[in-house]
Amino acid sequence: MGKIPGKRIIIVFMLALFFRLTLFVIYHPWGESGFEKLMVGDAYGYQTIAENLVKGNGYAPDNPFLSTLRTPGYPVFIAAVYFIFGIKPWLVILAQIVMDSALAVLIAKFALLLFGNLRTSFIAGLLWALEPFAIFYSNKLLSDGLFVFLVVLSFFFFLRFLKITHKRNLFASGILLGMATLTRPISIYLFIPVSIFAFFRFKSKVKGFQNVFIFVVIFLLTIAPWVIRNKLVHNHYFFSTSFAYNALILYAIPLLSFQQNTPEKELKKIESKNLYDKYAELSKSDPVIFYQKFKDRAVRIMKNNPLTFLKSFFLGIADMYFSTERKSFEHFFHIHSEDSPDFIDSLFKDGVLYFIKQLVTNLNPFTVLYIFIMLSVLFIQYFFAAFGTVSLVKMNAWQAIFILFIPILYFTFITGIAGIGRFKLPVIPFYLLLVSWALSHKHNKYSTRKYVE
Repeated sequence: MGKIPGKRIIIVFMLALFFRLTLFVIYHPWGESGFEKLMVGDAYGYQTIAENLVKGNGYAPDNPFLSTLRTPGYPVFIAAVYFIFGIKPWLVILAQIVMDSALAVLIAKFALLLFGNLRTSFIAGLLWALEPFAIFYSNKLLSDGLFVFLVVLSFFFFLRFLKITHKRNLFASGILLGMATLTRPISIYLFIPVSIFAFFRFKSKVKGFQNVFIFVVIFLLTIAPWVIRNKLVHNHYFFSTSFAYNALILYAIPLLSFQQNTPEKELKKIESKNLYDKYAELSKSDPVIFYQKFKDRAVRIMKNNPLTFLKSFFLGIADMYFSTERKSFEHFFHIHSEDSPDFIDSLFKDGVLYFIKQLVTNLNPFTVLYIFIMLSVLFIQYFFAAFGTVSLVKMNAWQAIFILFIPILYFTFITGIAGIGRFKLPVIPFYLLLVSWALSHKHNKYSTRKYVE
């Protein structure tokens, strides 16, 4: 298998660093104006919690929404930077840029461990270094960069365990998956398909059960302190209210929007206001039960519209995979455009010609160019990912297939209706590994096939 030459590691890391720092300089998120730029969406909540921690004010004592919904992984990461350097959000971005550049090297090492081919490894690292989504989100005060890093690192150690079978790799994988879940709760059920694969991977079922037991216990022990904290603070055993809250906001609202042809923003305001008005006292006295009302409302909406739910579910997945992150591009490069139709929605409702007409009419020419470049890149990536998958199937390289498709399918289907491009981030490293395999394996067919099988 060999080792990645130091020169290639430096090239991958420096190339990733160059593109991320270039966007950082263009965006200049320092000073008072820079602070305002970074406080977009979820960033304000993370910032509030991190400041509370640094100042010794607890987690979110006066904000039940943040206290019950936001898990501690990313706020603690921000607080660690603030504790050392002072409250300067742009330094958190710099830390993320370095971490995401290191992730390019990690992905290269992952590819070498998985496929045993230096060419594949180098291409995989380069693909992440140049990945637009990764470049964008490493420059945002959001949990995605840390989350993806931890997920990939967890799977890297899991693969090392399968190759070398040292228990310390299994311990590391379980701890890292727990840390990823403390960063973003969406991965809380990921241990299930990983455990099933680990059980059937070994011929000895006793050995398989032992491995699964160790992995699951380590994972649960990692997240258990947060559950205990929630019991002490909120008098309920739970991990996060994000599941209940997002059931309405990210799953049921898009369904209603699709059905009623009403903007999602408008429906979010209406549904949230109705619940807050109806359960005003409960929202203050017991926020955990209050957010269960969000889930109850979401379940009623989905039960009453099963066919629409199914259509919206698959359209949401298509939206996620064909998101161009146009708004991120405009935000970073200070470009203003009117709202434009979504590519997938236009394709199914009005046709491609309508989509192109609306783009040209409503958007800045630079944005139009960016969208067409991004859609071209996505189609090329998915073509080679499919090609790589077929190649691995033909070679019966089932271990590689399962290692890559467990996270791909998990994050795809758990995102479902939400259809947000941001949620594709933890999938990208794994399908880029398929792309790197497809681009490289023909150049060294014999040695690569010998190892993967």
